[in-house]
Amino acid sequence: MHQGEFGGEGDDYALIVCFRHAATALGHTDAMWQKFGEVFSRVTKLSASREGSPLEVNPLNLENTNSDNIGNTLGHARSRGARFAICNRATHSVSRRLSAVPGQSAAGHYAELIRENISMSQFVPAGVMAATRSPENRYSLLYAGKPNARDKM
Repeated sequence: MHQGEFGGEGDDYALIVCFRHAATALGHTDAMWQKFGEVFSRVTKLSASREGSPLEVNPLNLENTNSDNIGNTLGHARSRGARFAICNRATHSVSRRLSAVPGQSAAGHYAELIRENISMSQFVPAGVMAATRSPENRYSLLYAGKPNARDKM
């Protein structure tokens, strides 16, 4: 689309994907999805089947075109230069939810989540800061997702 519609080349564009709120789970590795897929699936409202079975891999790594990402994987986005920001504040929230899983505290889960983030990503203090401050650096803001009752769009 960029070449045909805008006359640009791939390296003329930059993309930063910011995972905030429930989407924070999408910033974690398949290992974390395998371990915490039940909680991540419930939080993101994404499942492996129509019956609602939990995902065991990050859904953004699914290459089939029947998934929500229509085959556009994290690896594909990275190969085109995308970088990822993960909301640290929401990561703390996820770690508290995970503390309901026996055997580890919220602090322990947080440390594990910080270690197991997707490549080409970095944690930002608050995802809203990365999203709303991006225009200062000549990025535009694009919101993708289904707004919930809290969002006033």
